Amino acid sequence: MTTLSNAISVGELLVKRGIKLDPCCQACGFEGESINHILFTCHVARQVWALANVPSPSGGFDLTSHYSNIHYLFSLGSNKSIPNKVRNALPWITWFLWKNRNNLMFEGKQSALFELVENFFVESEMWSLAQVEEEKEDLEERGDGTACQKRWVPPRGWFKCNIGVDWMKGTRLGGGAWVLRDEKGKVILHGRRAFSEIGSFHDAKLQVLVWLVESIISHHQNKVIFALDDGT
Repeated sequence: MTTLSNAISVGELLVKRGIKLDPCCQACGFEGESINHILFTCHVARQVWALANVPSPSGGFDLTSHYSNIHYLFSLGSNKSIPNKVRNALPWITWFLWKNRNNLMFEGKQSALFELVENFFVESEMWSLAQVEEEKEDLEERGDGTACQKRWVPPRGWFKCNIGVDWMKGTRLGGGAWVLRDEKGKVILHGRRAFSEIGSFHDAKLQVLVWLVESIISHHQNKVIFALDDGT
């Protein structure tokens, strides 16, 4: 995890320069804060993993080695008994726990745990949706047999914007992702966003389309052809 490694390097540099760091966890007061504590053994982390329905190791998370615990998370990726939604969110859980720690340390703010869990599931869903759109484009561009027709490209000087929309009935969360490409297939811009209190898939599509048009206008693009799957 590059971000965590960079954080360690910055911490070591501050110590070398004589700048003292508070060794206590800002969430629970535990002395000797470490990556492993932040991500796995702090009471905040333990509650988040439980709320996300991630099964713990038989003996609980390792108390000292974050490498061992991350290796365990990798092993869950092939466990078909765990819902895809949970498996896909594993990297996002660690990232949001780390961001939560930084927000608490530098801004004195901590997200409500249920809000934290909801946010990383939404981000994970939106990321997965964006990857599906990318894979569709790649298949069409390569001309694989799974592509039902030749890849369509915009006229010269125009851009093509592919849009993906998702909606989760149980949580009434919706969201979308879009990718803007030129006639050579080069990605120019992309974005993703989640919306709450969405009553139906059609409402989600409308919200995403309004947001998309506003985004394209804000980037001063006026020669754009939109591509959206009309299936329900």
